[in-house]
Amino acid sequence: MKLKTFLIGTILISQNLYSQGCSDAGFCTVGSDHPIGDSIDLKKYRLSINSSNGIGDDAVFVSTNSLIFDYAPNDKWSINSKLTTNIASGRLATVIGLGDFYLTGFYKFGEKWKKAIMLGTKIPLSNANSVSENLSLPMQYQSSLGTLDLLTSFRISNERWHFSTAFQSPLINLNKNTFFQSKWDSSEVVNYASSNKFERKSDVLLRFKYTFIKSEKLKINAGLLAIYHLQADQYTDEFGTKKTIEGSEGLTLNITSEVDFKLSSRFSLSLAVGAPIVVRKVRPDGLTRAFAIAPELIYRF
Repeated sequence: MKLKTFLIGTILISQNLYSQGCSDAGFCTVGSDHPIGDSIDLKKYRLSINSSNGIGDDAVFVSTNSLIFDYAPNDKWSINSKLTTNIASGRLATVIGLGDFYLTGFYKFGEKWKKAIMLGTKIPLSNANSVSENLSLPMQYQSSLGTLDLLTSFRISNERWHFSTAFQSPLINLNKNTFFQSKWDSSEVVNYASSNKFERKSDVLLRFKYTFIKSEKLKINAGLLAIYHLQADQYTDEFGTKKTIEGSEGLTLNITSEVDFKLSSRFSLSLAVGAPIVVRKVRPDGLTRAFAIAPELIYRF
């Protein structure tokens, strides 16, 4: 009953906080939610299926589905890989496509306070230029940002507390998006920023979580996730001039909660929920979410 009340309450809170939210370009969840070394029964391999669902700009439904594989030869090292696909459905189109491939490595150390350092990359599997009726769609409908990124992080945690910081920076821009509002003969595109030759800048992340229910089978935590977009993004206008998108830099602050339930020594279920409480003025990258709900099935072997 307590668990049911908590889940319902969390979802209602997230639905009431409709705004520009989350701003997750990918590094929020890579290897951080269920690190293989934290399993009660340590296994070398972890295979999981995750589905992150939310509502974006102009009521676009976005579902990012991930196949995740981890390998941990010992309690010090682990390798995390993730393949994503994306579904975006709204008034302009319904688009299904490959997203990104992530590859990260973790080194873990410490006893009472466990620490981990991560280094990795995000490789785009799309050039972010899906079209509808020969017109490029806004970034909200794209399955990838189209950037090859550097990912780094450091985390420290004990039985109850978790603190982490991370950095994500585009190294190579492969984004071929050509969306202009002016090319669409429709009033439905006024809510989307032009994103021709879109150039997204770097992010810094800070996260803390507190586990307030912890048992052999059940773990529930809640916390805050802050993402600071370091510079304003840019695009190229119809005359070939690079323009800065004012208001696209700054802070996004989210409340988060996670529930993990151990079904057996090999299987577990997880549910993560997030919603924004502070937002950037403009987000041309299409990462706007009113809320995000992400169930995950995990198999360890």
